[in-house]
Amino acid sequence: YIAKMGSPVVLEQKYKLAEPTLCWEQSVRPILEGPQAFYNKGQLVMFYAANASWAQEYSTGLLKLEGSDPLVSENWVKRERPVFSNAGHGHPIPGSNMFVCHRKLSGIHGWTDREIVTMELGEL
Repeated sequence: YIAKMGSPVVLEQKYKLAEPTLCWEQSVRPILEGPQAFYNKGQLVMFYAANASWAQEYSTGLLKLEGSDPLVSENWVKRERPVFSNAGHGHPIPGSNMFVCHRKLSGIHGWTDREIVTMELGEL
């Protein structure tokens, strides 16, 4: 979701930007979370984590703003494939082509065996 700020503590109407509709976003649990917006070569893009953070299916997705108004959900285009598989909830490192996030080490569900990693971003 996205919303304009009516004041520093009040949100105005919210707009849904995306929901877990792709197979890789919902194979364990249909979840989208942890949005991280930034500019890439002058274009507003947003990373998000998808699927179950407690499973190796946790992945990173990408939305690109293709129109001028970020409050219009149709202006956001979802990439069909994950940017990273078994890696989620992260952010690009400013001034580099690297992404920092966490990934799940084993196939056993839970959060005790995750690690923080940096990965190279390809072409977005």
